[in-house]
Amino acid sequence: MILTNLRAALTGPNPPAALAAVVRNELDAGRSPAEVADALADLLPSVRELPGYTDDWEEHLVTLADRLTGWAHPAAQLHPTAEG
Repeated sequence: MILTNLRAALTGPNPPAALAAVVRNELDAGRSPAEVADALADLLPSVRELPGYTDDWEEHLVTLADRLTGWAHPAAQLHPTAEG
């Protein structure tokens, strides 16, 4: 289900906001950040094969992974660490 939701968000009118919403929903539903990050990694190869693929799509996913795993400014993180 998460892959379907991420793919739909990626191809919608506002991918950054839609992707962040999917991630927040998954975290709120009890998925661990590692599970969500794994889903993003699983999605990336198939995204490259989608009709209409652009580098922006990949950039959205990479940026989202950074926000999820803490490789972003603390204010931009989707799942801040206990240390931050």
